[in-house]
Amino acid sequence: MNEEISTFDTEDVFLQPNKIPTFLKVLCILSWVYVGFGLIEGISTSFTSKDEQIKKLDMDLEVTLNALSEQGDPLGWHDETIVFYNAEKENLMVKNILNLLLLLAEGLAVYFMFMQRRLGFWIYSGAQLGFILMILLLY
Repeated sequence: MNEEISTFDTEDVFLQPNKIPTFLKVLCILSWVYVGFGLIEGISTSFTSKDEQIKKLDMDLEVTLNALSEQGDPLGWHDETIVFYNAEKENLMVKNILNLLLLLAEGLAVYFMFMQRRLGFWIYSGAQLGFILMILLLY
């Protein structure tokens, strides 16, 4: 009955320095899944001709404009949608290459984070900022 409950204040309880926290494991696994799917899509679009990609974008534009017209386009997005898809067509190859490079950087960053290196966090943050800048600069 004289059992003491160990707390973090006691010196006999040490944290294992190389033990990976559960949250970090889950975050890394989910990030690797995202990177894997993104790389598969990016590589498959690399083997698709530019004409086929533009045809797919035209079909997507048509579906989007039909959906907007059915809803009455309450926010007035019709013209902006056309501008977006035209910018997508113009910057198709640049976007695909940048997307692949940023996904590779993100995969490397997740590996570093899994190995508990702070450099991984900074590379990951830079890759996420790169995705945002890519969208702002290309569109």
